[in-house]
Amino acid sequence: PSPPLRSYLAGVWRLLCSRFFFSLIAYGLASTTLGSVASPAGIGVMRHWCEVQNLPRQMFGLAGRGIFAVGLALTRAYLINANWRTSIAATTLATIVIDVPFTACAVFDIIRSQYFL
Repeated sequence: PSPPLRSYLAGVWRLLCSRFFFSLIAYGLASTTLGSVASPAGIGVMRHWCEVQNLPRQMFGLAGRGIFAVGLALTRAYLINANWRTSIAATTLATIVIDVPFTACAVFDIIRSQYFL
């Protein structure tokens, strides 16, 4: 038998008021807010310096989402009990380390190609 609705909703409310959910909501808000901050020069760099066309940009965006889905599946399979703070720090640092050489090559005019940026 299922619990009465009132006790079920009381349990949900206690869960939502827990420190875990507060941390989860705070992280989601901060991640969404700070993760969307970008340089206003990014669009100009892509359009004028690297001459990125719409189709390759969309295709690489789709490939990035595919890689993200594979990463989620791997995380679910192998890292489900890992420390989430360490995981976030490691993925943030890995993203920066991977992105910096490509961005530096475009900014310092070493390689400016729509397929490289």
